[in-house]
Amino acid sequence: MSLKKSDSKFEKRLSRLYGEQKAHKTSEKIEKMLLRKKETASPYIFTEKDSILIVYADQLSDGKTPTLKLLKQCLDKYGHGLTNTVHLLPFYPSSSDDGFSVIDYKKIDHLCGSWKDIKSLQGKFRLMFDSVINHISVNSRWFKNFLEGKKTSGDFFIEKSDGFDSSKVFRPRALPLFSKFNTRSGDKEIWTTFSADQADLNYASAELLVEIIKVLLFYADKGASLLRLDAIAFIWKKSGTSCVHLRETHSLIKLFKEILREYAPDMKLVSETNVPYKENISYFGNGRDEADMIYNFSLPPLLAHALITQNTAKLQKWAETLIKPPEKSTYFNFTASHDGIGLVPAKDFLNEKDIELLCKNSISKGGFVSMKSVPGHDATPYELNINYFDLLRDADDSEKEALDKFIISQCVMLTMPGIPGIYFHSFFGSHNYQEGVRLSGINRRINREKFNFDSFMNELGNDNSERKKVYTRFKHLLQIRKRLPQLNPYADFSFPFVSDKIFAILRNSPKDGKKLLALFNFSKKMVKESAFSLRGQHIDLISGKKYEGRLNAWQSVWLEI
Repeated sequence: MSLKKSDSKFEKRLSRLYGEQKAHKTSEKIEKMLLRKKETASPYIFTEKDSILIVYADQLSDGKTPTLKLLKQCLDKYGHGLTNTVHLLPFYPSSSDDGFSVIDYKKIDHLCGSWKDIKSLQGKFRLMFDSVINHISVNSRWFKNFLEGKKTSGDFFIEKSDGFDSSKVFRPRALPLFSKFNTRSGDKEIWTTFSADQADLNYASAELLVEIIKVLLFYADKGASLLRLDAIAFIWKKSGTSCVHLRETHSLIKLFKEILREYAPDMKLVSETNVPYKENISYFGNGRDEADMIYNFSLPPLLAHALITQNTAKLQKWAETLIKPPEKSTYFNFTASHDGIGLVPAKDFLNEKDIELLCKNSISKGGFVSMKSVPGHDATPYELNINYFDLLRDADDSEKEALDKFIISQCVMLTMPGIPGIYFHSFFGSHNYQEGVRLSGINRRINREKFNFDSFMNELGNDNSERKKVYTRFKHLLQIRKRLPQLNPYADFSFPFVSDKIFAILRNSPKDGKKLLALFNFSKKMVKESAFSLRGQHIDLISGKKYEGRLNAWQSVWLEI
């Protein structure tokens, strides 16, 4: 089914990026792609039943079976009925960065399995794929063609030139912006934002854009219900600017959204922009024209700070600034992921002493602090590399205290406005993988451990193992959460102030107006709560017990009022 002639939005947007002549030709190419429009149901609407499990495709292995098959066995048993969506971290052939240096966008790493294995997962879960489209591996065919001087990829990459002022470019890592490569026409310096193994793609090339759109539509064909736009803030380069959050970047996301709305209306876009909150929410766009979800990057560091200090003041101050997203858009809440705990997103709420406290806690508890340096400035911490459970656990905590403290962090995340994203290592109670850092020299490996399938499943089968205890607590919360319309991602929310020990979230059901009051004790002592004069008896949905107006150490309560 072709787009109507009056549907000129592609050409109008493209002309702002490439000029009228290129825009017309590019628009024609896009329309031809849409002739094979995917047949699909109505646009998917998120509900309280939605949650996302974040996991590597090769998370579990036995040395012989495709890892996606083993993952399916694990998730069929322990995830089905609790979470309805699986975010598969990059499963494509890759040369580094644990999958984020993609060699071929349309293939699956042979150790993981095949597209048939991906389809098999679809039977019980919606799927989120990574679209790692800011950069590509220097081992990719596209980059090799460039090195060999083949015309097809001559302008797919960005060469250093005297006419381009890169002095203001924002650097997410303390690495050179350009890397030298030997090409058929001599040595050239190529833009590499994240590493010398990852060459940035040149979106000033309309031909490159067409190839990327083909990739996105391919993912829709292969079963992706959500696309994570990795490092999307850096995608457009413009001389004399920071090359981050540019108007052209937002135009590209809007274009992707418009195309996918035509091709696969049920597809959702998730922007991954690890930046301060005010910059982050710009990716909602105007109304519903950009990301359907944005990562709530400020939550992990602020939540950790509140639990470590047993003081909710800074978490409260941030929470009160949260806007209600545009219609049908929402937040993607998480506490841990394959990356570290970003500190930059909390910079407007945590001062230098607060950041120093978090860094000291990370180091003292077996983690690391990744630093970045900018010319003319001292090196500053930008990320904690540590398992979230271990960051919160103090040396004198009992097993129960440590578990209670970790679970309250996850319960806050499950209650926040938006959709919860649960990292595999949080769901199943992992700890620091220091051996991975030692062997690789990569700090982020501390939270990227992979497991032997049989050993892992045996641990989960042991009721006395810590993994099973963490999973059981998570299972209980998710089973309750799915039944609460107040936790619909589009439900109204507020954060009533109670005290610097108690954090409160009030959610209103969009169906019947019924409210859910969530209270969290961020203290190792029992505290009384007198801020709410609740009439009648109220049962805490989590414990199943009558609420008496007090909370035990590290206790969470969900009250329907």
